Amino acid sequence: MKMPVLVALALIAPFAAHAQPAGAGATFDAMDGNGDGQISRAEYASYLSQRFSEQAEAMDAAFEQIDADRNGLISKEEAAAVPAIASAFDALDANKDGGLSKAEMQDALSKAQALQGAN
Repeated sequence: MKMPVLVALALIAPFAAHAQPAGAGATFDAMDGNGDGQISRAEYASYLSQRFSEQAEAMDAAFEQIDADRNGLISKEEAAAVPAIASAFDALDANKDGGLSKAEMQDALSKAQALQGAN
């Protein structure tokens, strides 16, 4: 696994926790859309799609909070407020401009989501 993928997985953890039902039973129930006691591929895909949407919304809200000066980029100084982002800043800064854009953060989230969906 490449470093940016590991970084993406580390970054998604808080968003995944935010968007996931508590407990295995609640997760199963959330996946079992028709309540028949079985999870079809379609139900699983729907569940993942909903979780990924919730994670993206949580990431957008977090980005807005971290971007203290509201310039559309997270600087190294702003990233210091979130240790996971600060420690991965250089790997996340894909265009090496010294700031993390929402697009760069969304790209990291998408990579982590793809790995979640594959597992």
